[in-house]
Amino acid sequence: MKRTKKEFNEALGVPDNIVNVARDAWNNFKREFERELYQGETEYEFTLRPSEPYQIADMPVKEINYKVELHPTSQVDEPEFIGFSVRGKVSRELEGERPIFLSVDKEGKTHMSVEIAVPEIWDEEEVMEFLNRNNVMSVSFFSHELKHEYDEFKRPHTSPEKRISYNSAKEMMATFPPLREFAFYLYFTHEIESLVRPTEVATALDEMGITKKQFVDFLFNNKTYKQLKEISEFSVEKMKKDLLEYVGEIRQMLEDVDDEYSDDMTDEEVVNRIMELTYITMVNKRGTEYLSMIVENPLEAFFGLPTRKSKWMDQYIKKISKYENNPMRFFDITEIDLHRIANKMMRKLAKLYDMAKNNPSD
Repeated sequence: MKRTKKEFNEALGVPDNIVNVARDAWNNFKREFERELYQGETEYEFTLRPSEPYQIADMPVKEINYKVELHPTSQVDEPEFIGFSVRGKVSRELEGERPIFLSVDKEGKTHMSVEIAVPEIWDEEEVMEFLNRNNVMSVSFFSHELKHEYDEFKRPHTSPEKRISYNSAKEMMATFPPLREFAFYLYFTHEIESLVRPTEVATALDEMGITKKQFVDFLFNNKTYKQLKEISEFSVEKMKKDLLEYVGEIRQMLEDVDDEYSDDMTDEEVVNRIMELTYITMVNKRGTEYLSMIVENPLEAFFGLPTRKSKWMDQYIKKISKYENNPMRFFDITEIDLHRIANKMMRKLAKLYDMAKNNPSD
């Protein structure tokens, strides 16, 4: 039996109507923000409610609460996006066999943040011209964030392990550039992000009116696809070579913080050591965050966890520290995982061909 267009799109990971909702929400956002925008003001909050609730597949969106921040800086000559994000509502459920976190607002309210870097001297016209010039990118960003909301709507029970691995990948980006790039790859290919990639690319496809004849060029030049291609070629050995360019700075840092550091260590040993410490730091941060998630009152932190929570904690620590005797193995295994995930996502994005418009001559 032939599937409908709606069924086919959803099979590709693109919920019904999400592109239309993202486009309409973006246009309404621009109109309202232009009314709110005032020279010198850098923080804005406003709420938009469509006359009829938006409908993304079976998820209603009754209102979108926006928080917009402009960041004047000497680092840019014209406005640039810093990022978009949705702020989930998280609650804890700690009464079962395993801890479960609930992260969906059943009332149909979305909370979206938009951050924009602007020159130190800026004006309203410059900001609005930037927003109008970047419609394709912005609608794609909107659909990306709305897909996060939809994923949480469909799977409201989220494991703390998944959320912590996602958070730690972002936190690991504050380090030497090659390790920061590695952390970004972990973030980019995390399940939470991978779920939104087809929607993000499908939105750009639709916004640009790409035909089937144009699809291959579009895909190969798409920023998301190119990033996945780069990740599919990631090499631990290349990362080590890149880290050698920072070996002087790494030595200084290790001398300050690492008891095992010695001036007699070779450059290669120094690089291996900073990678080992990266793994150890990641494990420690994940363990600390997990503990904070399952502690419900100060007495538990002071006197110790009850039996069932101690069991959860022990199981989690055992899981995340399995490479403690050989941290370098973590990087080798992760290289394989990054290749697998990136190649899988590229194949999935290639299937968006069927969402491209028919060629004019067809």
